[in-house]
Amino acid sequence: MFALPLYLVLLAAAAPAEAGYQQPPPVIADILDARYPPSISLSPDGRWMVEMERPALRTLDELAAPRVKVAGIKLDPSTFGPSRPYLFRALTVRGVGKGGGDLVLDLPKDSRLSGLS
Repeated sequence: MFALPLYLVLLAAAAPAEAGYQQPPPVIADILDARYPPSISLSPDGRWMVEMERPALRTLDELAAPRVKVAGIKLDPSTFGPSRPYLFRALTVRGVGKGGGDLVLDLPKDSRLSGLS
């Protein structure tokens, strides 16, 4: 009586291993690869706005970087700062109001900015 359900569980567990690696449907892949909404910071007088863009997913280099755990805090030993902070890759300065224009700052390709205010 218990042999049949056990056989079905073992059969279901073995089936995906034979199928190999599978790509998700395009709709799901597009959701996972979508751009992350930018963070916004306003100037004290409210005339300027900075849009700070960061990637939705971290790179493998960032995930594989060494880190040290001290008193429950994870630190990056190369910078002595927090491990895996959210780093911005692009900045856009926009004027708020009628005469506002856009200024896209040309940053180096591998820019990693943090602590902007």
